[in-house]
Parts: sequence; structure tokens; C-alpha cells
Amino acid sequence: LPFRKCRPFAQIFPNANPLAVDFLTKTLIITFDPKKRIMIEEVLAHPYLEAYHDPSDEPVAPPLDPEFFEFDRKYWA
Repeated sequence: LPFRKCRPFAQIFPNANPLAVDFLTKTLIITFDPKKRIMIEEVLAHPYLEAYHDPSDEPVAPPLDPEFFEFDRKYWA
């Protein structure tokens, strides 16, 4: 498909809650670049999710050992 510049969510959803538009922009638009992607802690702390955010009930786990993905690398390579 030809390249198409994305339209801002605020333009697509002009009556949407501005926090929802910001949330969608940060979680969907820039997700294709992992260096720009927001971390899950930032997602959970976003003001749009304030009603569901409870830091005391959101455990954080250490990253998985890279060997965990070794099967996938061998199988899908």
C-alpha cells in the first residue's frame, strides 16, 4: 500500500475526551518505534486511566532472561 500520513486522532474524533486522544496517540501512533513507545508503567499512570490506576496493586516484574526467547529465535529464524 502507498504511504499515507496519519491523521491526528483529535481530527478523527473531534468530540472525544482530550485525555483519551492523548492516550491513543501515545499508545498507538508511536508504538511502531520501540524507542519512542511508552512503558507499561507510563500507560498505567496516564491520567485517562486514573480511575483504574493503583500503584500498590500493580506488581513490576524483572525483564525476562533473553534465553526465554531462544526457541522463538531458532524456530522463526
